[in-house]
Amino acid sequence: MSSSMKKVLIGMIAALVILIVIIVILATRDTVVKEPEQMGETIIAEKVTEPATQAEPETEEAAPQPEVVDLPNEKEVRLYVDNGGVMQLVSQYSSVWTPDADIAIFEAFNSEQAEISYDDYYTVHEIYWNAVETETRYKIGYELSFAVNGEKKVYTILEPQDISGNPDLFMGDAAQDEVTGYMGAWVYNDIGQTGVYIHLTQEEMTDDVLMTSIKLRPTPQSDQITDFRLKVFSYSSEAEFDDQGHYIGTHGYEIPVINEG
Repeated sequence: MSSSMKKVLIGMIAALVILIVIIVILATRDTVVKEPEQMGETIIAEKVTEPATQAEPETEEAAPQPEVVDLPNEKEVRLYVDNGGVMQLVSQYSSVWTPDADIAIFEAFNSEQAEISYDDYYTVHEIYWNAVETETRYKIGYELSFAVNGEKKVYTILEPQDISGNPDLFMGDAAQDEVTGYMGAWVYNDIGQTGVYIHLTQEEMTDDVLMTSIKLRPTPQSDQITDFRLKVFSYSSEAEFDDQGHYIGTHGYEIPVINEG
């Protein structure tokens, strides 16, 4: 083989080698360039298919609590039951309910004594009420609350008409009238009484009359109620009641009245 042919063959081999190197470099460059693009496509796909984060449910706001009014009170009252010559302070009262008999008469005294002994039933209220002298005029009110089929009912009693005018309560003659409502209630003024007296009517209410006691009696519908509670309070201002007429002062005294039947 002549030297000129050898040179041509070597040149061709060198060119082939160079071509192969160029092809390898280009192939490698394509791979390096395309890998990030492919990774980017994968990341984007993951972001698209990733389920959206669910928003946390909003926390249910607690029902607003009624505002309370803490006015000074010089004649706080509590509930007592007469036990024949002794008024006994009660924190709860239990009995068998029947429409044929009263539950009890609950007496309001501005006292913290566990027992109040007395000689004259008709003057003991006056003695204890007037034992605290004050220029502030106080009245006595009551609150009946209970549930019917899970629905809570609250009734404020500041006058006899709050009972007689309420279809859920009864204040008529249980011996003669048709007894309706969920509970019978009658209020009394025990101050300045002599002999036999009857429950207060709206016509007898004046600024000077105090509802010093309340009598409760079941009705035929009383078996439908649960969680019966009786509250007593003395008050001197309209500010002690909310816009629905419910007592919001801090000096009330409340007891459960329990049906053992």
